[in-house]
Amino acid sequence: MPLMSPTRRRREVGAARRNDLVTVEIDEGTKDASGHHVPDYAAKFDRSAEVLTRGGAETRKFDQLRADVSHIVKVTYDPETKLIRPRTHRLDLDGRKLNIGASFDVDNKHVEIELHCTEIVK
Repeated sequence: MPLMSPTRRRREVGAARRNDLVTVEIDEGTKDASGHHVPDYAAKFDRSAEVLTRGGAETRKFDQLRADVSHIVKVTYDPETKLIRPRTHRLDLDGRKLNIGASFDVDNKHVEIELHCTEIVK
């Protein structure tokens, strides 16, 4: 069996765990007559991902109940995923919208991108 570099080995092991498909969406919104941003998300590309649910919380605001669920989404580093940024991108996971709060290149090794996301449950 040929020897593999440590980076390639990590990529293959990480890819084996990625059994969810996420669609990365980008905000192509415009401004309305009063200058406020009107979001309009368009699908850009699909990636296999590992989705880990961290926890959830319910908060009450003005007699309305709001449920938030936080997730960590891991995708393989590539030229498209390295450009994912909070506020301009979001993820679609089987119809569930995940807002990206932070995006990290794990250990700056260009192997894996870790996205910290929040899902607003309605």
